[in-house]
Amino acid sequence: MPIVGPAHIAAEILNGMFDGDVVLNRYLVSTLIMFKLVNIAPDDEQRQKGVCEIRRTSDHPILGVLDTHTGDVTYHAGDDAFAFITPLLPQLTPLVLSRRRPRYMPDEANDWELEVVARIGRDKTLPGATDPGLADQQVHRVLAMWRMLNGQA
Repeated sequence: MPIVGPAHIAAEILNGMFDGDVVLNRYLVSTLIMFKLVNIAPDDEQRQKGVCEIRRTSDHPILGVLDTHTGDVTYHAGDDAFAFITPLLPQLTPLVLSRRRPRYMPDEANDWELEVVARIGRDKTLPGATDPGLADQQVHRVLAMWRMLNGQA
């Protein structure tokens, strides 16, 4: 699927795309993603169904940066990693897009594929949806996964 928006660009960077590279002729970067376990209290409906506790993991990125102009080494964790990357996104976005060619492009889907996938979930409407079945983005995610599983992407 194509990259959409600054959060996806930042995610590519924080998942190691530039690890060990000098980026923008200035920064040598290294990344690590850790996971934090967060306990969430079940709501009343979930308690009635017997849910006692909910545990959710969340990504906790760590970005190491060596500024080759000053020699400073800094580490940015969690939201601070995004705060460091955000002002650099206009310069980093073309670099990310040049390195990551999507394996599936929605405009390349065949009509027969769209027709088959459009049949999924026609028997129910998801909460918040106006119509039954999959939303357009879900249709394309299904096709992207199907092509990957079948070695076509």
